Amino acid sequence: MFQHVENWKRSGLTQAFYCEDQNLKAPTFSYSVLKYQRQNIHLDSESAFITIKKYS
Repeated sequence: MFQHVENWKRSGLTQAFYCEDQNLKAPTFSYSVLKYQRQNIHLDSESAFITIKKYS
């Protein structure tokens, strides 16, 4: 299912249109998107934080 998530991201379609086109159940696909994002969150975590220096 993660291959579908990656294909959907590249497609530019909404989840609803992608699911309709691929004959997928929208709730199942949405759950897979969440699982995909949670699994891959570590890839973005480094860029999500910046160092802030406190000047006194």
